[in-house]
Amino acid sequence: MRVLKKISSLILATVMSITLILLTTASALSAESMSDAGSVQSNNYNVLVLNFDPVFSMAGNKNQHELMSWWNDPHWLADEFRSDMSEISYGYANYTMVDWIDIEEMPRSTDGKSYTLEYYYETLMTANKETGGAYWSYSGWDEYGLTFDYEHYLNEYNVFDRVNKGEIDEVWIFTGPMVGVTLYETRMVGKDTYWCNSPELESDCKPFVVYGFNYERGVGEMLEDAGHRAESIMKHVMGSPDYTKDYTDYTDWEKFTAYDSVAPGKSGVGNVHFAPNSTKDYEWGNTKYVYSNCEDWLNYPDINTAPEQVNCETWGNGDIREHHKWWFSRFPHIAGINSKTGFYNNWWIYFTLDYINNPTASSDTMVYGDVNNDGVFNVSDVFELLRWLLNYSTKPENWKAADLCKDEKLDVLDLCMMKYKLINK
Repeated sequence: MRVLKKISSLILATVMSITLILLTTASALSAESMSDAGSVQSNNYNVLVLNFDPVFSMAGNKNQHELMSWWNDPHWLADEFRSDMSEISYGYANYTMVDWIDIEEMPRSTDGKSYTLEYYYETLMTANKETGGAYWSYSGWDEYGLTFDYEHYLNEYNVFDRVNKGEIDEVWIFTGPMVGVTLYETRMVGKDTYWCNSPELESDCKPFVVYGFNYERGVGEMLEDAGHRAESIMKHVMGSPDYTKDYTDYTDWEKFTAYDSVAPGKSGVGNVHFAPNSTKDYEWGNTKYVYSNCEDWLNYPDINTAPEQVNCETWGNGDIREHHKWWFSRFPHIAGINSKTGFYNNWWIYFTLDYINNPTASSDTMVYGDVNNDGVFNVSDVFELLRWLLNYSTKPENWKAADLCKDEKLDVLDLCMMKYKLINK
């Protein structure tokens, strides 16, 4: 038996000596077999846009978004927002506007009332003149209810049925300012829904999110809507933050959203309103330096770098869009299940509601190469496989993660591919 083990070890040692030769073969195979190993898949989400942008004949047939020179074209806003979301999610959340409906009316409230075009235009012009451009502060605006009539429009455009059929994943609604009704920044609609920066709207369909955008505002504010959506969903999944407890008891969500005012010296990335050094809401331009591990969140779940001093120069010097892109870009986004928490390492799975609506795709989260099942692939996994191949340990529990050849067995070629993957990581 000892002789056989020695022979086996000699054979494997000889095989290891020609690893460099086999690496050439492994690299060729890897182009097809593992080009996406350990990375996050790219998903597409279909969007229905409902654009309230009626034509005003009394203003020379201008669309509503053209009534004030500083208001934005909703088409431009949608394209920019879509581009930003793809960028900050590392390609996970890609949006396609499969249907764009221009609605030639002012939006109605739940009591069925809405402004006429004539009233809106006359009041807007008067308000703009009398307030020096601060038309929102004008006291002469009539109020028609408080809430946009979601159910009316979602039924009118057959949204519930289209969501169930998989034709639509989200709804983006654009309106102008001061239109007599209030849209929530985000609202979750469907079965078993929950608070998403506004009260849920129960309906017999798969859960989906409706955005309420205002073309008076910019892309930064659209990203803020998305940020509050993320906060609501992650609070539902991991619990509301409690920064008063000992830091060692923080959840990953608490560590991520911690900022210096609530966790001195232990700031993470902060939240949508509070950067790591903010002392009040929206203070993204604070020049004060604080210690934070915000940059280490790019390596999640491998968070072990000592905090560094940062200030607003790190996240855009107060620019709302730059801050929110920076914040989202540190959102955990690699594949795999966190072995310590049981949650996905890729939090975009929660943001997009894939964890509810697309569990098959969500379950494809294996980190290839992660033999020891700690949620990351590194040199310790290579040694774990090597030990097994040399008969020094039992077969790895997460052996399928080492099967980079995808042939349902482990051998030296898998080891070579693991080395190649590690070198090119």
